[in-house]
Amino acid sequence: MMPPSKFRMVLEEKLDTEKIPVLRTTSLLLIELLGSLFTPVQMIADTILRDQGFTAQILKLANSAYFSRGTRINSISKAIINIGYGALRDIALTVEYADLVQKRLPKRVQLKRILAKAFVAARWASVVGQENRL
Repeated sequence: MMPPSKFRMVLEEKLDTEKIPVLRTTSLLLIELLGSLFTPVQMIADTILRDQGFTAQILKLANSAYFSRGTRINSISKAIINIGYGALRDIALTVEYADLVQKRLPKRVQLKRILAKAFVAARWASVVGQENRL
């Protein structure tokens, strides 16, 4: 049997190199839940935790340089708060429509990569706009 530390290392390596698919029902439910600022964080966390692929992606995103602010995030609830409802809803929308559209595009076009770059640019534009009161 593999020791826990080795198992974690192998699992993290797999998550970095292979993509776990997100269930379509998860992204649709999240879009609905995140439409209201009054939805409890725990309800959103429970929805995300039912989908291992989405859970892995959200934790990876929450621990990225853009969102982590130098602290390690290990719980989905903290990840939701750190990322924010609006950004999380945008991510769920992107996941939902990127998979749908990618099936119709040539393999060489990486729609998810294009959308990820657009998402980051939009977030930076929003921050700059807020700083300049635009």
